Amino acid sequence: MRDLEIRGAGDILGASQHGSINAIGVTHFTRLLKQAVENLKSGKSQIDFINKPKEETIIELPVTAFIPDTYIEDRIDKIKFYQQLASCDNHATLAELRKEMIEKFGPLPTEAESLLKVLELKIHATHANLLAIKETYFERQKRVELILGPRTTPREIMKLLAKNPRWMISGQVLKIKKEELGLDWFSNLCNNIEIFAQAFDEQILPTTN
Repeated sequence: MRDLEIRGAGDILGASQHGSINAIGVTHFTRLLKQAVENLKSGKSQIDFINKPKEETIIELPVTAFIPDTYIEDRIDKIKFYQQLASCDNHATLAELRKEMIEKFGPLPTEAESLLKVLELKIHATHANLLAIKETYFERQKRVELILGPRTTPREIMKLLAKNPRWMISGQVLKIKKEELGLDWFSNLCNNIEIFAQAFDEQILPTTN
């Protein structure tokens, strides 16, 4: 693996032994290769794969989430992990990256832990067909708004509101007063979105806290 990182993977990346794999890392490269093979086996062309990326949830929340210089000092290593984290679209891969970071650099600082939590939230939200999660202000109150995707039906919305009577709905926007999420609002929001994602698969929305 170290040899591949140094010398590159040759023609498999389109440029013979130019070391391109070093830019993304062996783990991320093999993941991309596996995904490309699966797309081709399912009948999707490489053009379809490039031109039709999966729509991801936009997260706009006041959370301090980044990799501190004191944690990963080398810029190249830091950029590499940012690239891998940015392309992460499932919990298994995110867990692998978390483990790799801890093994190489030690326990995660608060900022890096928050970054991974935001990515976990994004994966759940994308799975639950949410277009965006953002903080807004209305009548001097902070709110968290969930922009529901087109696959969310009125029936699902009514079930969700029945279990959360204090939440409000306006069109395709679900509005939550931030104070109702408590002091640990971000963790509670993440828990609710995770439950929503699970319920979206089952078409049954259980009670949330």
